[in-house]
Amino acid sequence: SGMRDFFISSERVVEEIVKRRHFEEVHLEWFTSHLKKRKGEQKGRLERGHAHSEKLFSQNVWWPMLGQFDHLHPEYEVLDWRGYCNELNRETFLQSLGFQVVSIPYDDIKDHPDLTTSLLRMLLSKYTPVRGEKLQLLEKEILRLAYSLNGTIRPIDVVNHLNINRRTATRHIRALCDKGKLHAMSDGHLIKICRYELTRVYTDTLDFY
Repeated sequence: SGMRDFFISSERVVEEIVKRRHFEEVHLEWFTSHLKKRKGEQKGRLERGHAHSEKLFSQNVWWPMLGQFDHLHPEYEVLDWRGYCNELNRETFLQSLGFQVVSIPYDDIKDHPDLTTSLLRMLLSKYTPVRGEKLQLLEKEILRLAYSLNGTIRPIDVVNHLNINRRTATRHIRALCDKGKLHAMSDGHLIKICRYELTRVYTDTLDFY
């Protein structure tokens, strides 16, 4: 058993090394392609700015989440006509221009990347094209609501959240059950179904985009 555990551990180490090398190759190619598009001070700022924490975010969060760097900019320049230096004023200014500003603590990237990945998936789901079967807008909102309620939802929750009638709420919930996104739960010994829960496979991938 000890020898078997040793072989299993060795295989995992090799697998991690291969994954790490693949990330390094793709990351270098992606970063180099952006450097080639810059000149002068813009290029210098990018070289100085993409440091340890930025690379750690790429490795621990973005790469496991999407497996590619398409459409990701290591630094996106926004002309700031007032030259804001205060970070809070700068974020407010960017949001007033329509940018979605997300602040991520370094410690979370380093020690809790899975949590950061899950939160980003929830955020990006609003902007990501549908994969596989198409979900209606109401259905996607119901799934996001269910996730925010610790994975379970009742028709009344949907009624209150979306301001729709109970029949419409129940129809969309049952449609999500048919698609394997939710499954019905009985309340104690009662046969009547009162709640619905996100499926395990579904919550593992957070596939509601």
